[in-house]
Amino acid sequence: MKRHGCSALICFNGDQVGSQMKNTWQEFIKSISEDDQTEYGDFKREMDSQLRRLVETSSPMNEQQIQAILKIRQDYLWTDHPDDDIENIKRNLLLISKQMLNGL
Repeated sequence: MKRHGCSALICFNGDQVGSQMKNTWQEFIKSISEDDQTEYGDFKREMDSQLRRLVETSSPMNEQQIQAILKIRQDYLWTDHPDDDIENIKRNLLLISKQMLNGL
């Protein structure tokens, strides 16, 4: 039986597999690490696009995963940072993403 659902702007498709989620988080971490955007707006748009891809290809997420993704979006992608320090934002995104990957 397929399971579909949405929670706080994040939807999931229940016919995905758990190992796919790990692969998707690894790809997201890789995209953060390899991102070479120097313009703040371009960086944020690219990271939001990558995060959407992660959500769309992941297994059903538990509440902790949903909250982590919402935190990433709210704190780093939807909020302007006064210093526009892309490297600092990348470090924070990598830290949260690696914690999520290790928790799977």
